[in-house]
Amino acid sequence: MSRIFVANPAANRAYETDFRTLISIVKGTSIVSLADSDQFIEFGLSENLMIRIEGGEGGTLRATVISTLNSDQVSPVRLQLIAEGEEPSAALVERRLHSLRQLYAIILLLNTGRDGELGAALKTQQEVDLEQMLLREDERLYLEAAGPGTWWVTVLTKIKAAPQTALNTLSLVYGEGREMLLRRVRAATKLKEEEAGRARDERLIALSQALDNAKNPEGKAAIKQRLTTLLTDVNPQLAAPVIVGLLPPPNHDTV
Repeated sequence: MSRIFVANPAANRAYETDFRTLISIVKGTSIVSLADSDQFIEFGLSENLMIRIEGGEGGTLRATVISTLNSDQVSPVRLQLIAEGEEPSAALVERRLHSLRQLYAIILLLNTGRDGELGAALKTQQEVDLEQMLLREDERLYLEAAGPGTWWVTVLTKIKAAPQTALNTLSLVYGEGREMLLRRVRAATKLKEEEAGRARDERLIALSQALDNAKNPEGKAAIKQRLTTLLTDVNPQLAAPVIVGLLPPPNHDTV
């Protein structure tokens, strides 16, 4: 069997993963360059990725996925808009993208303490385009790539810090984290840290706390109402997590 690794050249560290993770990382990317040597062959991929394939111990193959993203670049996030078996109508794709944009805007505004203007906008009109209305152009969500035939898209922002945190928090729209946030919003009870721990995502706690800290009761109610609608609409059929920074966190000890 081949051995699969994900490497971080900047930290000179790597961890071993499985073939399923490799597929999830490279699916929908494109080969943009090739390199060959006596020891290995490298495939340069779109979205700042590279795969090196070389011989390992005992004749096994070793495949290493490497991010070529520079330290000063925004780390993109991959999202699956359409689940397997769903009919990808133009209307569905448009609605999913719109919901992601609005969810991202809410997360960013809550994370940056701008719940007042968020609540005021939603009290006036629930269906307002929050990203267009309240975010600067460099804070907005941008598409870097779309995988042909897979309905995976890669999204990023033009600046780091708070927008990067909001971008990463989009991983909450799928899987257990999304369900817990929905329960949190609907039940109006504080999220227990041990429950969030099962989702392995501290961003869920931070987002829940930011929602609790919203000062205006009417504005908080309007934010919760919009969040419930968006979380229900984003993609209820998908259970897998998104790929944050295009490389998932380690599920084995680093080597």
